[in-house]
Amino acid sequence: MIGWAYKYKELMDAFDQFEYYFDIRQKIETKVLENKLEKMIHNFASEKNIISANLANILNNSQSCFESLHDIKDKNVLKTKQLDFCLSCEACVAVCPVNAINMKLEKGQFLPEVNLGLCTNCGICLNVCPGIDLNPLNISKKETYLDYEKKEIKACYTTYSKNDLIRKNSTSGGVITTLIYELLKSKEYDGVFVLKFKNFHEKPVRLELI
Repeated sequence: MIGWAYKYKELMDAFDQFEYYFDIRQKIETKVLENKLEKMIHNFASEKNIISANLANILNNSQSCFESLHDIKDKNVLKTKQLDFCLSCEACVAVCPVNAINMKLEKGQFLPEVNLGLCTNCGICLNVCPGIDLNPLNISKKETYLDYEKKEIKACYTTYSKNDLIRKNSTSGGVITTLIYELLKSKEYDGVFVLKFKNFHEKPVRLELI
């Protein structure tokens, strides 16, 4: 991640990724970036080998825990948490019609907590959940890893928004915020859910042009 690193340092540290961020306000030499990327690619290759060596055994032992969406349509997003598929995107929090879902930090990850007294088991949270749609048994049938280690790094770039207000109040140089703004402006999208947070305790909000 390249950008205003101090804004998301706490989050990066929580996931042990402190080696991979820079502060775009400081001069970054190409060689420094290349060294970091080479290390990242090496780590990725090592992890890929470990996963590949153990994948068959993992899938064999865990096959019984997977259910189809049809089987769980009347349940809530706690099923995602149970299967350890939660991506911490908070989409379920944003769409719950009765505000029964909140995110709680557990062992370094924000996971859904459902108020069963409020939950109506409408299934809307599962319909938007990207994690529950993931079936490792199907994914394992095809190659899913990008072969970064086989490719040559041609060049490294830093990118940031030309809008000073956006750049100052965004992470990663405000690139994503600028893209969202342009998509809304051109009416490609009519609204976007984004995570607005301070101290990691905020809920997703719908972003629209004013």
